[in-house]
Amino acid sequence: MVPTGRRDRRRTDEEGKGQGWGGGRIWVAVRGAGWVGRCWRCGGARAGEGLARVGGGGRREGLEFGEARVGVGGGNCWDGGWAAGARGWGRGWAAGAKGAGEGVGARGAGGGWRRGGLRAGWRREKACGDGGGNPDPETGHRSSISPPLHVVQKVKQNLVFRSKWAELNGAMGDLGTYIPIVLALTLAKNLDLGTTLIFTGVYNFVTGAIYGVPMPVQPMKSIAAEAISNPSFGIPEVMAAGICTAGILFLLGVTGLMQLVYKLIPISVVRGIQLAQGLSFAMTAVKYIRNVQNFSKSKSAGERHWLGLDGLLLALICACFIIIVNGSGEDNDDRETACEIDDSGRRASPTTRRRKLRKLIASLPSAIIIFLLGVVLAIIRGPKAVKGFKFGPSSIDVIRISKHAWKEGFIKGTIPQLPLSILNSVIAVCKLSTDLFPDKDVSATSVSITVGLMNLIGCWFGAMPCCHGAGGLAGQYKFGGRTGACVALLGVAKLVLGLVLGSSFVKILDQFPVGVLGVLLLFAGIELAMCSRDMNSKEESFVMLMCTAVSLVGSSAALGFLCGIVVHLLLRLRTLGDGQSLSSFWFAQNS
Repeated sequence: MVPTGRRDRRRTDEEGKGQGWGGGRIWVAVRGAGWVGRCWRCGGARAGEGLARVGGGGRREGLEFGEARVGVGGGNCWDGGWAAGARGWGRGWAAGAKGAGEGVGARGAGGGWRRGGLRAGWRREKACGDGGGNPDPETGHRSSISPPLHVVQKVKQNLVFRSKWAELNGAMGDLGTYIPIVLALTLAKNLDLGTTLIFTGVYNFVTGAIYGVPMPVQPMKSIAAEAISNPSFGIPEVMAAGICTAGILFLLGVTGLMQLVYKLIPISVVRGIQLAQGLSFAMTAVKYIRNVQNFSKSKSAGERHWLGLDGLLLALICACFIIIVNGSGEDNDDRETACEIDDSGRRASPTTRRRKLRKLIASLPSAIIIFLLGVVLAIIRGPKAVKGFKFGPSSIDVIRISKHAWKEGFIKGTIPQLPLSILNSVIAVCKLSTDLFPDKDVSATSVSITVGLMNLIGCWFGAMPCCHGAGGLAGQYKFGGRTGACVALLGVAKLVLGLVLGSSFVKILDQFPVGVLGVLLLFAGIELAMCSRDMNSKEESFVMLMCTAVSLVGSSAALGFLCGIVVHLLLRLRTLGDGQSLSSFWFAQNS
């Protein structure tokens, strides 16, 4: 085991054949290419964001100093590699893409290492793919595994089933947002549902394979709202708005500007955006539960009756069922439920039986049960819809977009959608992914690029403009989604429905109990809002709540964001002095 009490400060040479400690605020000791290999991590505050947790399985040898944990040889280390950060490919070393060793790449596939100048980390001397494979930490020989094989191994790792029922249950957590918007556009604007299902299914599968987290695929809400409320804003305008938004996000991603924005935005402002979005989802869900909805006109049609196949009582029963099964959202994956049987071999005590009962209840796939109940009720409510199914995919045609449609789409669709996409679909998603999955590398650059590519391809063929969303990620996590397999399963289901039933599936969705969808959306919104509970100071909470209040009242995430930035700046200006320079006060708050 690793000696826990060692505080000697012997230094390593550049080839990593000695043992040493890097100086400075954050200490790192890593055994290099010729070592059997263990690593130490001594942290201060945060102690390197890339080192919060390493691996989901495998050997766990590590130390805990302060707030950082190091797990050595976890599930994300391929070919015997070691990871002290995001990933450790092919017997390489990674000191994280963030925090300790900012100069180190996210993949430790290179050869030698030398001490870096940033935060006493380690820089890699050789880049990935230097043609000779990667060094074996035990023998010093290079691995014969090729880069394409590494990609295959990464995809397999990202799509692993942590729990089949939990991942499938988590896939249902995003439907409360997805179904109402897609259904409304299909009924109001004749959106090609079959094409949308096919493309969004592919999006789900690909993003699950890339990121390894339940990354959601949701419709762009501002564009959808404009299309539903404006009769002259048709499908060509919708697709033009999606393409323009995607092009801007793609450029921000490939130029690195999105990552810069992500680093500059204070965490209190991000939390304010998340809290506002979560509360907005929750309030919309309550409307779905209480009132009858006319999605084609985006209006309520009176109060919902208590009884009936889409009654208020049904929605309340579903909500109570989710609370009983899932509780407040605590993670029950590692809960121990060992039997307490005495030496005489008598039956288990009442306490043990209650624990077994709680474990059985917590293992129920609540979201799947509720969704299947909704499907059955939809068939009962509209039996003619089943008889009218037309099997086979919809014809996929290229959308013709006129100059007028480009103009209207950009002014009325892209301009209001762009701030929401940057803040909620990229910034908030990346921050939430880091909070929920600290061992995964989800950067603002990659998320911005994937959102751009999705719509630069799909919108030309009539697929609904889509993005990622913090609310969908929170909802899928709430119901058990922990890996990319969660959204990959959902993607396969969408793909099958799009290819088999095409646009005729809208007849079932039109009869789906809206109150049940409201329940799923309610818990997704609450889960997202609860992410803001980590504000540790009154100053941070003040900025967060100002940003939330303006976002909700003004119905604009961009307006709330600007207000939060101004308040944060004013509060920081009050602290100038005492030797703090004007150039460092902003970054001191965000480090």
